[in-house]
Amino acid sequence: MTSIERTAYPQFRRLTSARVLHVFFTPSEDEAAWARERTETPESLLALLVDLKCFQRMARFCSREEIPHAVTDHVRHCLGLAPETEADHGAARTMRLHRSQVRKRQGATRDPRRARALAEAAIREAARPGECDRPAPGRGGSRGPGGCGPAVARDWPPCRDLGARPAWLALVPTSFGDHRRSGRSAA
Repeated sequence: MTSIERTAYPQFRRLTSARVLHVFFTPSEDEAAWARERTETPESLLALLVDLKCFQRMARFCSREEIPHAVTDHVRHCLGLAPETEADHGAARTMRLHRSQVRKRQGATRDPRRARALAEAAIREAARPGECDRPAPGRGGSRGPGGCGPAVARDWPPCRDLGARPAWLALVPTSFGDHRRSGRSAA
């Protein structure tokens, strides 16, 4: 079974290793300069960079309670901020502005209506009976209606062209994620 950290709605692991902190949560000089241009206080600088790094890694914005202290401490240390500096955007309006700036930097868009429509289409497609000649697991070799279809156990792989790109992936930019892993620049 796939671990929760590798699903469509990833979560932080209980323990964050030094390697993970270094690879995924160390802000580059370019990222730090970008954040400094957009903030006025050390608290908002830390909050903006933590949001940026978490968005790059998790593909979503995380609540402050959800982010491990090790991640915040690591980013604080990389920026050379005082240990008592807490990540705080200040006003809710500032947080919304910072999040829109992070989305713009990462090439992501916020379109809840389109996202719901794509999710609904993907769910309907996944629920449609498949055309498969593989037996459904746990049924003594018998096949469910339309092959594997919806009668399949949860762990059974779906029967469809795995090379096809699902429609909901159109919301995810191709340059999404940590640019150091792919060798590309995250402009």
